[in-house]
Amino acid sequence: MQVVDVVVICISSPVLVGVYCNDELIETMARDEKISDILPALFEELMAKYTVASATYTNSPGSFLGIKLTYIFLKTLSLTQDLKVYALSGFHVNNNAPIRAYMGKYFIKQKDGKITISDIPINEQKSEFTLPKILNKTILSTDIDPIYVSPAVY
Repeated sequence: MQVVDVVVICISSPVLVGVYCNDELIETMARDEKISDILPALFEELMAKYTVASATYTNSPGSFLGIKLTYIFLKTLSLTQDLKVYALSGFHVNNNAPIRAYMGKYFIKQKDGKITISDIPINEQKSEFTLPKILNKTILSTDIDPIYVSPAVY
């Protein structure tokens, strides 16, 4: 079986999954269902078709439930299937555009790298999430814990 790496963009809908062979995108999947319902089925399908060497997920910012569930799922796979897991910022897969937060607010990446939450003008273009054509492994983090940017109560 072909050895691949998988990238999961789990911080918005649809959930995007990319399959990479030799760092090149060879297959793309997009699903609008709940992440808790689709992750097991997606990975079962992928693991039947490929030898999955690693999985990378977007660990911030965005849907906290999507981040938590994906982290738990991939962490479990890493322990049971000897799968390497990496993390990636959502800003790496949307050209550093604002990311929807809550209550009409957006996560904004400042020039110094700090992430803030604020309103943005209605007419400002927000970028869509996209899977990179080439997987740049130098931007992947081995610190896979979710990063929560929002306050506990809002």
